[in-house]
Amino acid sequence: MVEAADTKKRGTLPPYIAFKTLIDIVERMEREEPPTRVDGSYLDSYAGGYRPTVINNLQTLGLLNTAGEPTEKLKALIKASEAERKVQIADILRATYPDVVALNKYSTQQQFLDAFTAMGVSGDTRRKAISFFLKAATFAGLPTGMHWKTPAAQVGGTRRRAKAATDNGQKVDTPAQEEVAATPSVAGGETVTINFGDAGSVVVNVAVKWLQLDDATFAKLRKVINDLKALVPAESALADDEDEEEHNDEGGDDA
Repeated sequence: MVEAADTKKRGTLPPYIAFKTLIDIVERMEREEPPTRVDGSYLDSYAGGYRPTVINNLQTLGLLNTAGEPTEKLKALIKASEAERKVQIADILRATYPDVVALNKYSTQQQFLDAFTAMGVSGDTRRKAISFFLKAATFAGLPTGMHWKTPAAQVGGTRRRAKAATDNGQKVDTPAQEEVAATPSVAGGETVTINFGDAGSVVVNVAVKWLQLDDATFAKLRKVINDLKALVPAESALADDEDEEEHNDEGGDDA
């Protein structure tokens, strides 16, 4: 029986590191044997500001004691097979998030968000905490609500969105990760812009007479454009990838 980690009583926040960070640390310890203490020097591959958060989150999960020493729970994770590790992480999630796990599978996204807010997190920290939970639950095979998802990052938060453009002195929001509506080109065709946020965009100018194309050519041309659109990653996946990347740069922790 796993003893529940009551984050409300202890006054600690739910974990909001990247779930990949936890798995990487466990796998490193599996290869090298765990250190006597997890401190900043052991986590030197991460940004300086991120290291205390990692240690604190591992303590919240019951994997380190207050001195930073690996607990029996962490040692069991290190020694476990992949199947056993999934079971153990599921137990850790039940202990750390009792109110979240208790939600009905048909509960709404707002109920899901409220459960994390009640644990003391908000804004981008809540988003990161939710991302950790959902990725950990997926890894462990723990059922989650059918409507639950990681919220989109807020403008001005950790994840950088496309910067606002300026039009005649007025700020105009530039949509990121979405196809800009097809607009007539100078040549009388259509221009489709597939926006990749800060990475830039791909502009396709189609100056053809669609009605004069044979069916096969029409279908192939549409497929080329749709394949380009499909290259744009999903909102939550891109946000999670950027969360992980920022932890390897200085100033990665923003909470």
